[in-house]
Amino acid sequence: MPALLEILPVELIQPILCQLSNKYDLIAAALVCRSFNYAATPLIYREIDTRKLVMRCH
Repeated sequence: MPALLEILPVELIQPILCQLSNKYDLIAAALVCRSFNYAATPLIYREIDTRKLVMRCH
């Protein structure tokens, strides 16, 4: 029998994960199970700090 977290629809998981403001909390949530990963990944990458990317290139 699959775990409850695995059978919850992404439509229910994503609004819950939107309440997490810390990116590291979202990353931790993404490691819980596949459905959490699917829901959390777009939230993790919704803001990308391009200044950090430029600094790493130089």
